[in-house]
This record gives sequence, structure tokens and C-alpha cells, in this order.
Amino acid sequence: MYKLRNYLFLLFIGFGIVFTSCEKDGLTEEEVLNMAQETTFAVNVKEEGTNLPLAGVDVTISASSNVYTSVSDEFGVAYFENIEQGDVIIALKKEGYFNLTQEAEVFSNGRLAGDNITMNMYAEEMAAIVKGSVRIQTDLTTTAFEHPEGIEIYAKYNNTTIASAKTDAEGNYSLLIPTTANGRYITIHFPDLVFDQKIAVREESGVVMKTAKGTIFRPYDKAMALPSTANILATVAGPNYSNGRQAYVESLTVESGVISGVELGDIGYGYSTYSAIYINSLDGGSGANIEVDSDFDGSYCYPEYYRLDPNDISIYSGGTGYPDYEPNVNVSTMHPGGFKWDLCDYLNETERVESGDVYLIDVNYGTGTELGEIQ
Repeated sequence: MYKLRNYLFLLFIGFGIVFTSCEKDGLTEEEVLNMAQETTFAVNVKEEGTNLPLAGVDVTISASSNVYTSVSDEFGVAYFENIEQGDVIIALKKEGYFNLTQEAEVFSNGRLAGDNITMNMYAEEMAAIVKGSVRIQTDLTTTAFEHPEGIEIYAKYNNTTIASAKTDAEGNYSLLIPTTANGRYITIHFPDLVFDQKIAVREESGVVMKTAKGTIFRPYDKAMALPSTANILATVAGPNYSNGRQAYVESLTVESGVISGVELGDIGYGYSTYSAIYINSLDGGSGANIEVDSDFDGSYCYPEYYRLDPNDISIYSGGTGYPDYEPNVNVSTMHPGGFKWDLCDYLNETERVESGDVYLIDVNYGTGTELGEIQ
């Protein structure tokens, strides 16, 4: 303890000598402290993929109170002197390369040569491209789609955004992905959307038009079940697998009070056996007995290869007394689609892309996944 006190005493004396000397040289005590908190710093810039040094890169360092600039030399090194220590943001810019921004900490830890960091830049000519169009359906009383403008789409690598784009007035987007010939693994993220929706609702007075305020569209979810305005309700039994997707009936054919035809609007998936179609008439009729068979398609991934077969619907009995069919005014449920790299992997799941690759992916937000408040 005695030795420690002596050491501290000598240290304070040393600082006092420095302060006294610097005050004679025109430096204040605060300026001396600032000098003690500064160090030299070097940014080594290389090209991703080749690991070659990059000269002529504009390097900017933003610290808590100062901004420092430099340019990398023939060895790809940008030097900084008297830079304050602590957390900084380093930005790199060079024509023909993707801009790069990275957080770092400048900390000399007593090293005479100061601190340094190595950063790699991607060449624009080596990029991969993901592009396509986005559509959505907010008027359920028509089959028309809209193309929303301004939807921001992100490409991420290890939870870091490496590219982003917004849809234009036609719903088109294009992402330029920094990569190399060896490729890199990325994910593409589409945001949830909220729109008001036009919808038809059956009331005692008949079919009226309403607005579903704040309908939510989730790109990777299943579509909601829409209210039906039809006078004969036909419902397919649920899928056999818990993570399957519900099929639905698009329309019916009724002749002389007997159901003679059924058309599916979506064949769903996760079905493995015959499934019943339940009929409920709002205006009379009974006795229908209808089933639809499943169809195995090995080109899909589980459980999507267990789908209903729209060509194998058995009407064991068409019943009697059913009224002429009044179709549903609302467009049948449209599930989100196109948010996949292929048949199995969603865009928000990791995929490897290489330079020169072009992915054409048109995405459809469907008719919504959570209906807003109907007003």
C-alpha cells in the first residue's frame, strides 16, 4: 500500500510538471488532457474477394465532437493523427464500389503506433440483383390489384442491412446486392402493411359495401377468411396437418334445386385424405353430400405436397330445394405469394447469391391476413 501511494504521488507530480511546462508553452490544462485522449489511427481498405489494397478511397471518421477525413494511399491505408479515442463511425466512399459505413472504437491502449482497423469494400460490377414487382388487393369487390408505392424492401447479411429499395409507382423494385464471385448469404425482408379495405357484407337489407379500417397484410402469413355474401355457404374441412393451409370454394352450380358443380378457389395444402365440403343454405335446401380428394405432388416441399385435387370432387348427393346460387361479391381469399426463393425457402430465410445472379421475384400481398374493423 505504501509503495502504491508513493507511485501515485510521483504520478501526480509528473502531471504537475507537464501541466506547468505546457502552461509556459501556451497550452492549458484542458488542452493537455485532450492531447492525452488522442491517438493516431489507420484504416486499411481492401477489396472484398481479392483482398487487394484499395487506393483513392475517401475515408471519413465521425467522433463525438469532431469529423476527420483522409484518403487511402497506394497501400490502401488512410492515416489519421490526433484523433480522439472512443466510439466512432467510419464511412468509406469510392467510385465503382458500394459505400461502406461501420461503427468502431478507437483505443490506443498505450501503443505507440496507435490503433488501426481493416475494412473491405465490394465492387459494384460484382453485384447480384433481386428485382420484381409488388401488388396488393385492397378492394375485395373486384379482381383488380394495386401496386403500392414506397414500400421499403431490405437485403440483410447477418442482421445487417446491406441494400434497400423502395417500390415505384408501378410497384417495381430492384435491389443491388454487394457480393463476390464466391457469393454471400443474404435474406430479403418485406414489411407488414396496413391499408383500409373495401368489402361487401350481407345484412338483413341485402348486400352493402363497407370499409375494413386498418387491415393488416403480412407477407409470410396465410390469408384471412373473408366474409361471404353468397346465399349458399360451402366450406371445405380443415387440412389434416396443423401447419397446412385452408382450401376454399370459389363457386357452386345449382340446377333445379340440386347442387351439380363445385369449383375450388384455392386447393390449400396439408390434406392427405378425402375432405368433406359442408353446405349451409341461407334460403332453404338440404341433403348435399360432397367430398374432394387430395393429390400428392412431390415437386412441392412438406406439407405443401398434400393438396386437394380440383378435378376429383365427388357429389354423392346434390340435395334438394337449393335456391339459385348468388355468388359472393367479395373476391375469394388470396393468400400472399411469391415471397420465396424457390418452392420451399422464403425470402426472409438465408439464401446464397453470387455476382451476376439475377432473381426475378414478383410478390403478392394477397387480400390481407387480419381484417380491420368493418365500418
